[in-house]
Amino acid sequence: AYSYLGLDGPADLSPIAEPSSNVRDVCQRSGRKVTNLLSVWGPCVRPELAETVVPHVGELLSMLSDTHDLVIVDTSSDWGDEAAATAQMCDRLILVSDERAGAIGSLSRAAALAVRLGVARTRIMRVMNRCDRRHRDEGFLARADVGLETARSFRVLDGDVEVAELLSAGHALDLAK
Repeated sequence: AYSYLGLDGPADLSPIAEPSSNVRDVCQRSGRKVTNLLSVWGPCVRPELAETVVPHVGELLSMLSDTHDLVIVDTSSDWGDEAAATAQMCDRLILVSDERAGAIGSLSRAAALAVRLGVARTRIMRVMNRCDRRHRDEGFLARADVGLETARSFRVLDGDVEVAELLSAGHALDLAK
């Protein structure tokens, strides 16, 4: 995110794990301001330090949710302990996928894991990204809805090749607007 938003480097989270640090103070100082309304935290400058930060993710998210109106956490598609804890803490869990082959199975497994973690189905939303506006396969959408049951579903028709072009040209802020 930091490179897409024009920052020269990440907002390093590794100082959070230092034993002598006040985690809350370090969390507040470690964010990188992009605009008056947008800041970015993470990742660790050295990936091997990420595991040392994991025990403090809950405190970081708590601090951010106390001081910001909206906190978006982008997790990997492989849910480890930190992603599971984040899902349990969130107000809304948004699962983003596309219409490619295999997307429904992955989406269904992620939703099932979230439910097993205690996330209410009504708090889970599904966003189908980069949908082809000419291809309206309602059967595909219905199959995805079965796995999520009562979750809300949205289709994003825009966002095909234009998104990649805008991001690669350094216009992530324009895209977000």
